[in-house]
Amino acid sequence: MTRLARIGIVIDVAIVLIDAILVAVLLVGGATLRDLALGAPFVAENLVAPASVGLLVGLIIGLLHVKHRAGVRRLAESRGQMAAMQEGLESILESLDAFVYVSDMRTHEVIYANPLLRERLGDVVGRKCWATLQKDQTGPCDFCPNPRLVDAAGKPAETIVWDHYNERMERWLRCMDRAIPWPDGRIVRLEVALDITEQKRVERRLRESEQRFRALFENTPRIAVQGYDRDRRVIFWNRASEDLYGYRSAEASGRRLEDLIIPPSMRESVVELTEAWIRDGTPIEPAEQVLLGKSGRGVHVYSSHVMLDNLDGDPELYCIDVDLAPLKTAMRELERTDDDLRRFVHIASHDLREPLRTIGSFLQVLERKYGDCLDDDARAYIGF
Repeated sequence: MTRLARIGIVIDVAIVLIDAILVAVLLVGGATLRDLALGAPFVAENLVAPASVGLLVGLIIGLLHVKHRAGVRRLAESRGQMAAMQEGLESILESLDAFVYVSDMRTHEVIYANPLLRERLGDVVGRKCWATLQKDQTGPCDFCPNPRLVDAAGKPAETIVWDHYNERMERWLRCMDRAIPWPDGRIVRLEVALDITEQKRVERRLRESEQRFRALFENTPRIAVQGYDRDRRVIFWNRASEDLYGYRSAEASGRRLEDLIIPPSMRESVVELTEAWIRDGTPIEPAEQVLLGKSGRGVHVYSSHVMLDNLDGDPELYCIDVDLAPLKTAMRELERTDDDLRRFVHIASHDLREPLRTIGSFLQVLERKYGDCLDDDARAYIGF
């Protein structure tokens, strides 16, 4: 216990005793004066009862007095604490890199604005929040969160977080609103608004990029693209995947890769390879594979894989499958053509060999019979 507290206790005890003595003296004096006025003789024993009552009543009055003083002290301390809390709160709010204001929830009057907000919109304190913070408002905003900041009993409820485009500032704001008690006893609204304009621009560019990506792969024939989340559930399934595997996008959405197009003999290894890529960063090598269509038929593809992180930082696996059926068909046709050509060459060479032998024999006969009549050029032609 501090020295100041001990002094306070001594003072409280003294007040109780003084009040008791004063009341007792007053009652004893009153009784004595009454007896004198009636001409009764002075008897000391007659003063015991008034003195006892006086002491008891005095003690009660003293205790009430002490209690009142304690209440006054607590009230003063509470006001001092509230003032200190308000000063501390304002110090914190003024250091935030955000637009901050406090408004009366009943009148919508701004009772505090931090320097960043005052720098942007001027001195808004004492004015209506809807008239100074918003553009072209003639009354409280339709989107005002005040009704949701208190419960049915009028007590502060949970914090509300919402995004809003402020036309007066021409900025996107992420608003965090909460009802709090103010030092004067009012329940007020505290709003902390972060400028997220650049974040919104980035999000818009990402959406546009994703739309271009989806449009590109949605309309690319014979290149089947599927996207899977970290649990290997389908999140993207383009038209070429529908044509190749036979599943509509709505049928495939949310189903696991291994339960959809992976043959039973490959399922365990596909799961292990995918989890290893997510865990260790070991990519799955591109390869020619025979996967499974909806009808149960084998689907020949050349499959490549890409792992990307989404906006939440979660990995997404994208499979790019090229349909090898046309190539396989072309190769079979080429093999058949090659076999036909080999047979034709064999037959043609056999059919031409006999006439050539006949011509050779005729030339030999011609040379033996008429050799003496032939000049050098004729002999050269026969020998050729």
